[in-house]
Amino acid sequence: MSRLIIPILNSTASLLPGPSHYLDNETRIDKLNDAEFGLVSKTPAEYAGRFRTEHRCIFIDFVAGADLESAVSQTATRLRFVLNNFMSHHPLLLEFAVYIERSGIKNQYGKPRLVNLGEDPSTLLKSETPFKVHAGTKREDMSQFYALVGEACAKYKRLYLTLSRFNSALTRAKLQDKIIDATISLESMVQDDKNELSFKFALYNAFAATKDPAKRMENFELLKKLYNTRSSIVHGANDEAKELAMVTNLSTSWKHVEDITRRAINEFVFFTRDHDPKTWTKHLLEQIVVPPTILPIANAEK
Repeated sequence: MSRLIIPILNSTASLLPGPSHYLDNETRIDKLNDAEFGLVSKTPAEYAGRFRTEHRCIFIDFVAGADLESAVSQTATRLRFVLNNFMSHHPLLLEFAVYIERSGIKNQYGKPRLVNLGEDPSTLLKSETPFKVHAGTKREDMSQFYALVGEACAKYKRLYLTLSRFNSALTRAKLQDKIIDATISLESMVQDDKNELSFKFALYNAFAATKDPAKRMENFELLKKLYNTRSSIVHGANDEAKELAMVTNLSTSWKHVEDITRRAINEFVFFTRDHDPKTWTKHLLEQIVVPPTILPIANAEK
């Protein structure tokens, strides 16, 4: 079996107790041993120099298909999303992976192949950001969620876009980039037609993310603000001062935006595993009772 090694580039990575943590039978988080360090040191110097024996890496027994880069990228997307669901501080930083193909000789490997994970390092948070999981996180919860996300992605490949954009929103350095990525992530789940875009975007995702009816209105308004700010950034505002004010205003609620986005995606992942993802908005509409106070908003956008 060939192996994929993805270094965790956070300054430290505090996961669960014990030297190794298995997400499934093929995937573990551990430190490099001497033999593995020798293998990754054969990569180009600018990458090999970023490996440290004391740093955690993700090791995957990996069977590559015809498109190695796509398969590695999808695997990293699932890993980022799952582990970031349990983070208590900074998001997971995964910038590249090393694929090592086993040769026909026992315990012998071929030349390592480097796979970039699609992020421009200049746009990312710096690596002096520790990754730590929430206290009380259980191994079985993390493993079960990893399996769930894998099942949903296998069933609905478009889910990778949703997850990857959310992952990117967590690691971008500039708020404008975070806003664009988070909006695309949420939008990818609710594109049913081209009418009343901002209204439906906010309504569907606020409902999916929020169990408490009293808080749905608050989240609805925040998601409308997110959508309108993204539109201003992407399409260009006539008034740059107004655009800056919109971005600044949203910054005070950004952690809440991230939380809403994560919760909405999680609901979609659970739904996708058991149902046809194309019926997601229909499923939401069957449960939504629109408060009269927001009906004028919908009518104004027609």
